[in-house]
Amino acid sequence: MSIRPYPNQNKAVDLILDYLYGFDGNPVLEAPTGAGKSVIQAELTRRILNTWPDKVVLCLTHVQELIQQNFDAMLAVGAPMEPQIYSAGLKQKNVGQLTMASIQSIYRNLDKLPYPDIIIVDEAHMIPPKGEGMYRTLLQTFPDARMVGLTATPYRLKGGLLTNGDMFDHIIEAKLTNMTMAELIHEGKLSPLVSKVTHANLDLSDLVKHSSSDYTEKSLSEMVEKNLEQTLAAVNDMAAHMADRNKVLVFATNVAHANFIANELGDGARVVDGRTASKDRSEILAQYKAGDFKYLVNVGCFTTGFDQKDIDGLVFMRPTASSGLYVQMCGRGMRVHARKTDCLVLDYVGNIETHGPVTHVEPPPPPREGSGDRANSPSVKECPECMSLLYLAATVCDECGYQFPKKYKVQSRTSGADIMAKVDIREHKVTGYKALIHRKKDAPDMIKITWKSGVLPICDQYLCINHKGYARQKAVEWFIRWTGRLPTGDIFIDLETIKTMPEPPVLLKVDHGGKYPEIRSWI
Repeated sequence: MSIRPYPNQNKAVDLILDYLYGFDGNPVLEAPTGAGKSVIQAELTRRILNTWPDKVVLCLTHVQELIQQNFDAMLAVGAPMEPQIYSAGLKQKNVGQLTMASIQSIYRNLDKLPYPDIIIVDEAHMIPPKGEGMYRTLLQTFPDARMVGLTATPYRLKGGLLTNGDMFDHIIEAKLTNMTMAELIHEGKLSPLVSKVTHANLDLSDLVKHSSSDYTEKSLSEMVEKNLEQTLAAVNDMAAHMADRNKVLVFATNVAHANFIANELGDGARVVDGRTASKDRSEILAQYKAGDFKYLVNVGCFTTGFDQKDIDGLVFMRPTASSGLYVQMCGRGMRVHARKTDCLVLDYVGNIETHGPVTHVEPPPPPREGSGDRANSPSVKECPECMSLLYLAATVCDECGYQFPKKYKVQSRTSGADIMAKVDIREHKVTGYKALIHRKKDAPDMIKITWKSGVLPICDQYLCINHKGYARQKAVEWFIRWTGRLPTGDIFIDLETIKTMPEPPVLLKVDHGGKYPEIRSWI
């Protein structure tokens, strides 16, 4: 079966190649679970090898199921040569001009690899920010190779964004390819999540966090031991809520916890954890895929790289302070399948209250330089209108006047929070616009465009042409798109150019899910 990448996937590949052409650094692409990272990787590889037939490409990941999935996509897209697989779990140890490898298998056998020109890392958030881990051993062996990362979560709990380090230099955000969760749900490429109030919640009052990471293993184990009665009640509640669901994935805290849950669920449940033998794991997954049992209870195994499209139930019995882990867990239920219309999420450990709707999760801020303590780091956020960086507590942007919507806060431990914010993307016919200079004290002047449909405004857009950094970069991109020219930097001249733009958009796709509308794409 052949696959043709859809337009958003092609746009993602275009942006990756544009960065590789124009800059010396290493980009990482943000693409939500279900956006088709396997197809994006395959199309990127196909184009590279068709353009430069002598280049060597190495594709890395940490999960054997992903290797097979990526291999199949590579063949379906039409790579100019059949990839070689190097994975102990798949019982293949071959290398070539195009190699798809498990990092666990290949990093001890680097002398067998031809020197790669391009290294593509799927689930790039697994690369540690520092130290001598498997990925770093490999990457330090091939320092001249260009690297491309793919991930749904371009940040770590420790260290914030993946660009906070020496591996990646640039994040290609999902909004640049129109592949945000909200857009993919709107287009039917992702399944929506729904949540219900749960009636048996675990006591998390004694959980202890590392200074800059997730909860300690000791406190998690103690939580399990003191919550056996609550866990039993949660299992009964879960069974009632999930009665009409087909496949349910349960996230347990540790092995003892998983076994307790599975025993209470009976013959309809199986357990997979890090100690499960590869043969047994493959057999259990095959049975799960065939529908031989309903509940797959796992401990840290299926947070990334698990593509079971017909999962229509997720159960959180494992609390996490990691926003990245939370997003990855949610992503396991967002694949589209003919047998489901949505995926039900039951949260017995307050993850939704901790992190908010999965469509609005913010990456953690980086630690302050010289300190590993996240608590001492400056908390910042980006203004969605002008891209200025502001303190996290700011309610109004000092640069453009944007007012932030109220944050999702934990009111109480009720586990009644919504897993997903409202998805409301609409298309508007543009009948006119108004452009003027917007002034703010102690900030450069900017151009404010109000797009209109009839007599009603659609949304406001700010072009921060005389700002610095990312805000200016985005303003220049928009200016060129609307006018076909580069801005001069003279705000009055640039305003007149905007007022006479030769090809204004006739159709805007706008996200109204937040407090303020935001342009997603245009025609």
